[in-house]
Formats: sequence, structure tokens, C-alpha cells
Amino acid sequence: MTRPKTATGPTRLPRGTAFVLRLALLAALAALAPTFATAGEPCIVEVSVDPVRPVSGEQVLYRARVLRRRDVAAVRWAEPIAFPDVRTAWLPGRAEDTRVERRGETYLVREEHRALFPARAGRRVLPGFRLLCDLEDGRSLEVPVPPISLDVVDPPAEGRPADWSGAIGPLHAQLLADANEIPLGASVRLSLLIRGSGNLWVVEEPFADEPWPDTELFRRPAELQSEPGERLYLRRFFRMDLVPHAAGSLRIPALTLPYFDPSTGSYAAARTEPLVIHVRERRSADAEPAEPDGGEGGARTRERNAPFAAVTLGALALAAALAGVRWARSRAAVARSWRAVTAALAEADAAAENGDAAGEAAAASRAVRAAFELARNADRERERCDAMREALDRARFSRAGERPDRDAVRALIADLRGH
Repeated sequence: MTRPKTATGPTRLPRGTAFVLRLALLAALAALAPTFATAGEPCIVEVSVDPVRPVSGEQVLYRARVLRRRDVAAVRWAEPIAFPDVRTAWLPGRAEDTRVERRGETYLVREEHRALFPARAGRRVLPGFRLLCDLEDGRSLEVPVPPISLDVVDPPAEGRPADWSGAIGPLHAQLLADANEIPLGASVRLSLLIRGSGNLWVVEEPFADEPWPDTELFRRPAELQSEPGERLYLRRFFRMDLVPHAAGSLRIPALTLPYFDPSTGSYAAARTEPLVIHVRERRSADAEPAEPDGGEGGARTRERNAPFAAVTLGALALAAALAGVRWARSRAAVARSWRAVTAALAEADAAAENGDAAGEAAAASRAVRAAFELARNADRERERCDAMREALDRARFSRAGERPDRDAVRALIADLRGH
């Protein structure tokens, strides 16, 4: 009896059937490919604004959230983030310090932040951008970032103060003088600081009408400083030097700065305290005011212009004696005045030991002002003195307790004394 043969090798499909199966497998993989790519995009960008309906002049936080897959080597902007028609400031944002899960993939997250200040009402479309996503295999993919819209509105007309300059608040204001008593002919520095997160650049110069009789006002350029953080905080400085020409009480009225507060939807005002500066008659211990034709030089000029024919030898001798007395008294008065500078520096040191940074800066500012008025050739140090007093003003206003540069103050006063 003959037995049938048993097949020992693998069963082979006909050639045509195998080819058809391969085509079907490739088609299935091609159909699934978009699903796999969507499930794990190499880079994702999400943008947002806060608030989406701001008032004109209010700060808007623009946030671009970039998600990078772990196999992505780097991400970079194809062009810098910029908003040509909107006032913009850079903010620190956030580094890749968080991770998120999306569709089974782990992403590293970083954020780009900008502070925007739309100035006019209406719909504003912020442009889109392009992100380049560099893969570890050398490829670079382009990820489009969509535009986003803002609906900017004007603050309400109801309840709007007549003297409102357009400022968006809330605002905080502080007015200080670097001395509360000065001799006639000396100057006093007024410093106004305004803090806020809105459009501080629209706030107008204070005391535009110069309401003080018999007083000269010298304005210095306004200064705007920014403090980037979670949002942008601004500080604006106004500085004025007053020179009274009459003794008495110089009264500085309180300032009222209206603003619109988006958080409450209403108008409010920041107010400063009024100041009183006592202007006393000049005493012998006070230094003569620095004038081009003042002091001993002016006296000599007037003496040269006197009619020489009327001057006798005895009068010349008497004038010389009186000049000697005046010179000795002037030297003594100047010495006493420099002792006042030394006393102000000692007051600054005492404030520093007590941890009073604002008191230290105020006393140091008085010392610099007094030394400048005593120096005969102080004009060559005018810019340096102005810069030092402005730095001391910033220290007085600093929330962080910024300390004055003690060595720089003493070096400046030593140079003034040398003149």
C-alpha cells in the first residue's frame, strides 16, 4: 500500500496572491499615517491674550505657549515676535520647567510673553507667526501660529473727569521735596513718582500753571522706567527745581491724577500730600548763591566800576581793611556751612545703621545739594550732581529698599569741596 507524501517545508502562496496582500498592507499603513502624525505632533503652539476686551491704553498680556516633543532638538521663531502697530514690551515668560501629556506624548513647555498697549478702540488683529521645529534627524518642520483678535473699547464717557489725560490705572503717586527749609536764593528739588501698569506716558507734566509767585521753576526731562515681571510695571519720574525769590512759606498743593480703573469699570484718582517749604532770610552762615556775577568776584567788579577820581588813599586803606574782615567772615561762614554738609552725611550714616534706606538717601541728597551750592566752580560738576540726586531720588522711591552708593556720594562731595 502506498502512503501519500507529507509536506515538510513552509506552505507558499501563489505569486499573485502574495502581491495583492502586500498592496493591501501598504494601503492600510498609508491610511493610518495621518492619524499617527496628528496623535504626536513634534511641536504645538497655543496663543492667548488677557484681557480679550481691553480698554484703550490698558496692558494686554500676549502669551505664546510652545510645546516641544522629547525628540525635538530645538524650536525657534522664523521671525521675531513683533506687533508694529501696537506699543509692545518684552516680558520674561517661562522656561521649559513644566511637562504635559498630549495624546500619549510627553511635551516640554515654555512660554513667550509680551505686554501690549493698544491705543485706539476697535477690532485689532494681532499677526500670526511661524515656528521652526528642528528634529533630531536633521529635518526642520514649520508650524504656523494663527493670528488672534482683540476688541478694544474706549473708557465710558459717563463719570469721566474733565482733567483726565487718558491714563489707565490704578495709579499710585508720591511727591517729595529734598528739604523742608532752605535759605533765600537756594533751590529745592521736587520729585514726583507715579507707579502703575497702564499707559503712564500719557500723564501730563505736573504744575503746568506754575502757581507759585516769586518762584522760578526749572523742569528736568521726565523719566520712564519699566519693571518686567508677570506683567509690566512702570514708574514715571518728574523732577523740578524751585528757586524762591521771597522769604516765607512756599506751599506746594496736593496733586490729583485721575485715571480709569478697568478692574472696577469706574474712574478714580491718585492724590499726593501737600508740602510746605520754609524759605528763611539768608544768614551769615549760609553760603552765597552761585551766580555768574555774585560773591567776591561781583564785589570786585563793582569796585572796578567805581569812579577812581573819588577814591582817596584813606578810602582804599579802609576798603582793604573791610575786605579783610569780609574775607575772614566769609571763610568762617563757609566753614560753618561745610559743617552742615558733614552733619547731613552723619545723618545719612545714622539712617543706614537703622536700616532706613529712604532716610539715608534723603540726607545724602541734602548733603549733595548743599555742597553744590557752596562750591565756587560747581558748574563743571553740575551734570554729575544732577545724576547723583536723580539716583538718590530713585533710592528714596524704591520699594525694594535700594541703598544709595555711599562711596560715590562722598567722592562727589570731596570733589566739590576741592573746587
